[in-house]
Parts: sequence; C-alpha cells; structure tokens
Amino acid sequence: MKIKNIFNLALGLVLAAGFASCTDEPEYTPASQVSGMQVYFPETNPSVINLEQKDSSFEIELAREVADEEAGIAIAVTGTNMENYSFPHKVFFPAGEKTTKFAVNYEGSKLEYEAMDTFAITVVDEQNVSPYSISKYEFVAGVPAPWTPWISSKAEWTAAGYDAAAWPLGDAKKATCDYTYSLYWAGVDAGLNISFRQYLLDPTIAQFKIDNWGSGVPLIIDYNTVTHNCQVASQYCADNANYGAVTVSDVSYWQGDDFYASYPCTYNPETGLFVLNVSYWVAEGSFGYGPETCQVAGFYIPDYSVDAQYLGIFTDKEQKAFAQIALNGLGVDAEKAVAMVVTAADDATAVADALAAGEVTGTDLVVGYNNIAIEEGMTGELQVVVASVAGGAAMDVAAYKFEYYGGGANPWNSLGMGLYTDGIIPSMYKLSSETYEVEILENNETPGLYRVVKPYGEAWPHAGYNAETPADYFEIDATDAEGVLVMPQMLGVNLEGGDTALGFASYGAYMYNAGQATLEQLKGAGYLGKVIDGVIKLPTFANGEEGTDSYMEFQGVVYYGSKAYYGCEGFKVVLPEAVADQEENAPAKIAASKFARSIQRIDRTPIDKKAKRIKPFFGLVNLK
Repeated sequence: MKIKNIFNLALGLVLAAGFASCTDEPEYTPASQVSGMQVYFPETNPSVINLEQKDSSFEIELAREVADEEAGIAIAVTGTNMENYSFPHKVFFPAGEKTTKFAVNYEGSKLEYEAMDTFAITVVDEQNVSPYSISKYEFVAGVPAPWTPWISSKAEWTAAGYDAAAWPLGDAKKATCDYTYSLYWAGVDAGLNISFRQYLLDPTIAQFKIDNWGSGVPLIIDYNTVTHNCQVASQYCADNANYGAVTVSDVSYWQGDDFYASYPCTYNPETGLFVLNVSYWVAEGSFGYGPETCQVAGFYIPDYSVDAQYLGIFTDKEQKAFAQIALNGLGVDAEKAVAMVVTAADDATAVADALAAGEVTGTDLVVGYNNIAIEEGMTGELQVVVASVAGGAAMDVAAYKFEYYGGGANPWNSLGMGLYTDGIIPSMYKLSSETYEVEILENNETPGLYRVVKPYGEAWPHAGYNAETPADYFEIDATDAEGVLVMPQMLGVNLEGGDTALGFASYGAYMYNAGQATLEQLKGAGYLGKVIDGVIKLPTFANGEEGTDSYMEFQGVVYYGSKAYYGCEGFKVVLPEAVADQEENAPAKIAASKFARSIQRIDRTPIDKKAKRIKPFFGLVNLK
C-alpha cells in the first residue's frame, strides 16, 4: 500500500512538471566556479585540546587545495579568556605546500584546572575559502584535572613513583574482580579488569574503573580514600528494548537527595569488597534498587557468618518457655555466636550490637540445639536475635520472628483446613496455578481477619526446593467482605539463585498503603477483593494491549527483593466452611525438577524479561 502511494505521488510530480513545460521555459543557472586557494581547517583538528600548565603553546593545522604560490591567510579569533592566549593574525603557506601549522601561545601558570575556554577561528579572506570544507574551526582548550593514569597493579603504581600505601587493589600482577548483579541483571561477571587512579591535587579523591561491565561498558566509581565511601554518578549501562537507554547510578544520585545513610556505597581496602547500593533507571522510573557487590581478587575474606535456624518453642517440665535455635555452623573468624529473645518491635541490629558489647546478657550458642529463654511476661509477637561476635562487635545478624502466648490468651482460632490457590509463584515462573490444603486461622478480636498458615510449607508443591524458611502465615483482611485487602507482607520464600525473600500485596492494598487512595475510593472503583460464599478472591485487571506480549491480567503486586512486578494470576482462598462446595479440593503436585529448571532459566535473563513482567512498577521503587 505504501509503495502504491509513493508511486502515485511521484507520478503526480512528473505530470505537474510536464504541464509546466508547456507554458514556461526552464531557466538554466550554471554553478559558480570555485576560485582562490580554497583554504579550510582539516577535520583532524581536535574539538578538545588538553593543555598542561608547564607548557606554553599548541599547534593548529590549516590546509588549502591550490598550493602554487606562497601566501598569507588572515584569520580572526573570538573566545573566552583571550588575555591568556596569543593567536597570530595571519597564517603563512610556503609555495607548493598544501598544509601548514601555526602556534597558539598561552600562559599555563594562569590557567586554572578544569576551566575550559571556548574559541572560534575564522578564515577572513572569503575569496580563498573552500565552499566544501570547514572555514570556521571551533574548539575548547584548557588544563584538565590532574589525575594519575589508570593503573591496574601495585607494581605499576609504585614504578610510576606513587605511594605504595595508597594502592587499594591488592598485590596481584593485574587487578581483577567478580561483580555480582542482582537488579537489572542476575548472576556474576567473573575476572573483570579493574583499575585505579588518584586525583593529584587532593589524595582523598580517587576513582575505580571496572572494564567490560554490564553490557560491555566501563563502570566508574568515585572513591574517598579516607572514609572509604563510594559514589556512582549517572552513567549509561545498557539499551532496553522498551525504554531505550538505561542509566545506572547510586540511590542518592537517582533520587537527587542524600540517602547514603540508608543506602551506602563503600569499598573495604582490607577485604577488597565493594557494596554498592545502586539503581537502574530510565525517564519513566526504575527497574529496581538495592545492593550489588564486587569482590576484588586476591584478598582474604574473613568469615563471620552464622548459620542458624529457628525450630520453634520448647517448654520444659517446669513450664519455662524457650525459643529453640539450631546453630548449624559459625564462620571461622567469628569468636562466638550469641542469642536473645526480644519483642518483634525491637531493632535486631541494635540488640546484636548490645549483645556483642556485653551491655545485655544473652545465651552463648553451641553447634546443635540451643534453648533461648523467653522471659516471664513476654507474650505476643517476639523474635530471637542471633549474632556472630568478633572483637566486641556484631559481625553477622539473623532475626527470627514468632508468636508466643504463654502469658496471655491466643487471639487466633483455627477454622480448620481450607484451600489455597497460589497465583504468585506460578505467575512469575510460567507455571500452572496449584490448589492445596492449608490451615486457616481467624482473629477472635477482629472477625474477618484471617491467617493462611504456612502457605509455602510442606503442602506447597515446591516445598524442599525453594522454601528454606517459609513464613508461618500471611494475613488477609476480609473484615469487610466487599473490600478485601492483602497488605504488603513478606512470604518467607527463598528462591534458588535469586533474592532471599518474596513478598506480596493485593493491588488495592498497595495503593492504600502508599496513600494513593482511600478505602472508600478503592472499593468504589472495584480495586478491593470480595468474600463470596466462603471464597476469597481479588479483582483482576488487564494491562497492555490484548493479543500482544505485554498483555497480562493481574490481581496483585509481587515483590521480588527490591524489584517488583505486576503479577499474581488466579489467587484464591477457600475458607474451610466452603471447601465441600469446591471441585478443586484435591491438592495438585508439580514435579520439583520442572520448577528448579524454570528458576535457573529465568535467573540467566535480564530482569526486565523475567517472569511475565509487563513493565517496571515504578511506584514501588521511589524512595520519596
């Protein structure tokens, strides 16, 4: 169709020209003859000229096509800071020479670092100017910031005369690093070349450069040699098929505000480890934010890890209650592991610091089973904090939340076994939804507030492969049967090769929690779920254009670490009272190996192609 339209347009132009020739004779205007020497500036002249304070001149080239005679060509110069530069008024060509160079003098001692000046040089004699080349040469000149060259080994650094104590990348013949991606990409880039340079005017200012990073571009990291803090300024990292150029930067740069306290970027020259809280973003929003790490090769990495597991509540014959912890292992560099039961509202990191400093008394752990006392009167939502200790400091911290009602009545009552249709994991990994039995609890004090007990426990078809630390429950607020919410909460599911935890919120609950709308507005717009004949369902929305790859129906928001997706198809909870009325009352099973293969395949792809993601859910990754 387009070819036909073009043909008709061309035919119309031909006919119009034919009709014109019948009435008007075309006038022929010959091209003007090129004369003179045809002087021009070659394209080899640089657009940026870097000067040095110790020097006093640089050269610019001028060329001509006609070189029979000796000639002087007048030039005119405009620019900034002209008082520190001296340009000639005329440039001379020897007879027979098509090119010549002329010197520009400058006073280097008067030029400030990084203060670049702009100039334009024009050939004055228009009769001798080439009409086909550059007759006006524009450029900038100045003294760039004085840095050391990029250096990738300590031997090269010291050979160049720099302080050996200032070298931060170990003693290898050539520094390399392993960069671990967790946001836009997943996986590890091993053996990347990394180099270092230092600002000569201020030794506290330095930079690292990681070559062939991301999509094959360099990553520049600013570094303070005293505080060991890093910054990642905005820089291109990849092209996205849907959004164009993707930018990477640290969280503070992305947000335009100082978030380094909450999202630090650091380098430890003792261990060679970078921890960079970064974001990958486009104009429309971010693909995710959070920590990525980079380990420089050749460093000894101390192991302070604590491998513990919460087993449950143990009550002895004297009716004293304990949280039971299994210590499976302790890093070789840790001196001990210590634990304490506190309320769920306590800051686990602060508790660990206090335990390590001896400010509070905890229980020293041994490998195997340990009983951590629950103090008399403690009840409700509690947590056991486990810390590895070295040098009087907490090095690794784990916290396990649980509920204990020994000091008061348990407000949760079991309704029996209901059915749960998991639409969360399947929607992420292109698996069919499965229905299986779960215990349902209801709050005695708040009827309609339900807990689905261990939704990713033994009944889950993928148990044993990805549910290392499943949550005890997730809650559904159905106090209003016409306005059901699943507020944002973690599900406690660990995914092989991925982030450590998965969470979920119904879409209406997310909007309410983010302050985007009131419950009345959401209910009126149909964004909240309903309880119908004992079955809890969430509303379904469609995104994208039907029939395209971007089309997807979803019920909620799936959280995958610091990243988020529109997700959750087919989420449903059947209360025990309604199970008999459901046809799908037999739990279905999926071969675990099929799920494991799906996880592996997905984790090798860029994050914007994972699962059934339509687009980044930008509202979830904005800190402001």
